[in-house]
Amino acid sequence: MSYYGTSCCRHQDLFTSANYISLCAKRAFAFYMDLSSVIFLIIIVGRFLFFDVDTAAGDVGLAITQAAGLAMIVQFALMQWSETESNMTSVERALEYTYLRQETKEGIKLEDWPKKGEINYVNVSLTYRSTNEKVLKNISFAVKSKQKIGIVGRTGAGKSSIISTLFRLYNYEGQIFVDDVEIKTLSLEFLRQHISIIPQDPIMFQGTIRKRTSILYSNTPMKRYGKLSIK
Repeated sequence: MSYYGTSCCRHQDLFTSANYISLCAKRAFAFYMDLSSVIFLIIIVGRFLFFDVDTAAGDVGLAITQAAGLAMIVQFALMQWSETESNMTSVERALEYTYLRQETKEGIKLEDWPKKGEINYVNVSLTYRSTNEKVLKNISFAVKSKQKIGIVGRTGAGKSSIISTLFRLYNYEGQIFVDDVEIKTLSLEFLRQHISIIPQDPIMFQGTIRKRTSILYSNTPMKRYGKLSIK
């Protein structure tokens, strides 16, 4: 089986297991609610049979029907409350984005940048808030124009963190130059529009190839054809 098929099966197993547990919990809850309703009705009927024997038959029937209806209403209300509480998890996840600090929009925008594509890291360090440990520790290297390099390391060594600093996804210490321009001085929107990355996890976008190759739909057709050409 291919990598994509194996990955799809793994995610499907995780979803099915979680969904199965949710269904079992709902069935168990419904069973115990039905059992509680039956016990409640038995108590009502037993009271009229052994204690209030002089009660009229019409009153007994009315009490039983009302008790059965009340049990169904309580069961429905508890089921709706449980469903609402379960769905509020999605609301909590959405509200988490409202507490995120917005990225700054300050910075300069240059014309015809980058020209060569030279990258220079100078004493760059990166620390994640969750660990408070430096993932990158004073790294310095230079990549010349059109040069191909490979970064090798174990999982968690900081390979992806280097790319994160290039896109300024996290605050870092040190300096990063692209064509002799410190990227901290550039606008985030401008910076991320003029550099690109091919991630290790594939993402399928909707739309045609023509739209996907046009950043913000501002390129002319000749520029798009130039991007698609093989050199």
